Formats: sequence, structure tokens, C-alpha cells
Amino acid sequence: MQKLELRIQPRTKINPKWHLFRKIKVWLIMTLSPFLAYAILVPFNRTLRWRACVHPETEQLIRSGKPFILPFWHSDLLLASSVSRNINLHTRTAIMIGLTRVGEIGSRFFGMLGFNVVRGSQNHRPVEAMKDLLEALS
Repeated sequence: MQKLELRIQPRTKINPKWHLFRKIKVWLIMTLSPFLAYAILVPFNRTLRWRACVHPETEQLIRSGKPFILPFWHSDLLLASSVSRNINLHTRTAIMIGLTRVGEIGSRFFGMLGFNVVRGSQNHRPVEAMKDLLEALS
């Protein structure tokens, strides 16, 4: 399996008009939070026990290596990431995350896990994000 090569994704920037304390606070949160989440959630995900109840056609599609779209709810993001890592799909997986500061933390965290992150949402950068996702499917 080959790793996806996506274009460089935009990052959330620190506003130069903010006062120094706020700049430092936002930088610390955006820098340290992904590492803390990684330190807590990766060992937690390794303790999860789950049983895959996959439709035979979906299982055949996973094994074939063909691209496909797997939808899930926001609340299932960590479980979906754990499952995709366990069946070795994470290098072929692209996750779309919004351009907010919270999305920045999430994009750094999932980047640390080895996922390809596409930045965008319905309201911000929708065309470029869709092009990146379509590129990831090809």
C-alpha cells in the first residue's frame, strides 16, 4: 500500500493583533494538546476490544485495495481511527477536518497517528477540500 501524497494543507494562524499572553496561550494549546491527546488516547485505543461485523462485500472491497468512502459520525472518530489502524488502512485514509483552532489540534493529532489530513469544511475552503478528497480516492 502506498501513502497518499496530498498538497500542503492550511494551518490555523495566530493573529498578530492579539496581545502577547494570548499568542503564547494559543500556541501552547495548539502545540501541546495533540501530544497530550496522543499520550492518553493511543494507550486507551490499544485496550479496546472490538469485533468487526463487516458485510462480505465491504470486506472484499477492503482487501482489494480499491478506494472507497466510509462515513461515520463525529462521535465515532476515535473508534474509526483505531479500527482503520488495526486493519492497516490508516496510510490510505484521508480525514477531513475543519479550519478552526480545535480542528488544528485534531489535524495535528491525526497527523501524528499517520493519517492524511484534508483541511476544509462546508463553509471554508470547500472546493479545495473536495478536490483533495477526490485526489485521495484516485
